[in-house]
Amino acid sequence: MKTSLCIIVLLLLFAMPLFAAPNVGDPAPDFTLPDTTYTSHTLSDYTYNVIFLNFGESW
Repeated sequence: MKTSLCIIVLLLLFAMPLFAAPNVGDPAPDFTLPDTTYTSHTLSDYTYNVIFLNFGESW
């Protein structure tokens, strides 16, 4: 059991560089989020508009 877990962890560690992180200037991936009235908004609906996304927490 321990050896199979170690093998899985090692495979994941070596596979991490294969997943490319986004670079500055790359287009944002399309996603959909609901607003406070449960209306869904997709990022592609706002093409050619300036969008400000704030993913920080407000306490």
